[in-house]
Amino acid sequence: EAVTATGLLSELDVPGLEEELLERLPGWDRAYHDAVVRQIASAGAPERGRLLVILMERLDPVVWSEVVDEIGMSGDKETARALLALAQGERGAAAGPYIQAKAIEALGRLRAEGAAEALRKIVEARQVFRWAQPNELRVVAAQALQSIDPAWAAEYLPKSGLSAEDLGLAPLDPMPDAAWLRQRRYARVKLPRTMNAVAETSHGEYKMTAQLLSLGGGLAVSDARMTQGVQASLKMQAGLRPLKARVLMRKAGSQHVGFEFVEMDLEERARLRKLLTGLGKTSSVLNLSLAPPKPATVA
Repeated sequence: EAVTATGLLSELDVPGLEEELLERLPGWDRAYHDAVVRQIASAGAPERGRLLVILMERLDPVVWSEVVDEIGMSGDKETARALLALAQGERGAAAGPYIQAKAIEALGRLRAEGAAEALRKIVEARQVFRWAQPNELRVVAAQALQSIDPAWAAEYLPKSGLSAEDLGLAPLDPMPDAAWLRQRRYARVKLPRTMNAVAETSHGEYKMTAQLLSLGGGLAVSDARMTQGVQASLKMQAGLRPLKARVLMRKAGSQHVGFEFVEMDLEERARLRKLLTGLGKTSSVLNLSLAPPKPATVA
C-alpha cells in the first residue's frame, strides 16, 4: 500500500516522501524497491532526479541501473555531479562497469557540460599499443560527447578507432513534449525470429522465447508463472555462445514477461550492441515513445 502512494507523493510532498522512504526502504525487499523506482519515474515530478540520487544508497544495487537511467531521463542537471562519480568508477564495487556505462549515458542525456573533460579522457586514453578503456565504455562516452561537445566529437571521432556502426545505436533522449511520462530509454529491435533464452532464478529455470530486444532489456514469451521483480541469470542463444546477463523479470501480460538488464560484463554488452546493430538493418527498430496515443473514437 505504501509503494502505490509513492508516485503521487513525489508530486505533492517530496521532502515528506524522502524522509519516509529513507526510513522504510531498508525493510522492504527488492521487488518493492523496483516498484518504488517505477512509481517515481512514472509520476514525472520535476524533482524526481534529485530524489532518486538521495535514495540510491538505500535501494538494492540490483535496481541501480534503472535508477541511473531515470536520473538521466529526468533532465535535472543538478544530478550530474553524482552521475559523474559513478561514471569515473568512484563508487566502489557496488557500482561496477555496467553502472559506469549507464552513468555515462545519463550524463549524455543531461548534456552535462561539466563531464566533458572526464569523458574525453575515457575515449582518448591509451596504454602503449592499445586503448586504456574497454571498447564499450569508449563507445558510450563518445556517444555522450556527441551530445555534450559536438565540435570535439566531429574532430576526434573519425580518428578514434570507433566506427559509425559502433556509434549508431545510442540511448534515446527524453522528449519534453512527449505524450508519455515514462519514456522509452532505448530503441527496441523486433527480432526477425524468436530467440531462445533460459532464466535461472532461485526457484528454478524458466524457458522463454524473446521477441523484442534492446540495450536495456526485452520482451519474451513464457508459459511459466514468474514472481514479479525476481532476479535471474539470463542466457540467450546468440551466435556460437550464449549472451549472458543478470536481469529483473516483470509480468507483461498473461504469457509475456519483460526483462531488464541490471548487470552485464562490458564485453557481453558489446556483443549485444553488435547483435542489435546487425538485426536493425533487416528488421524494424521500434521507439515506442515517439508515437502519441491515438484519440479515443466516440461511437
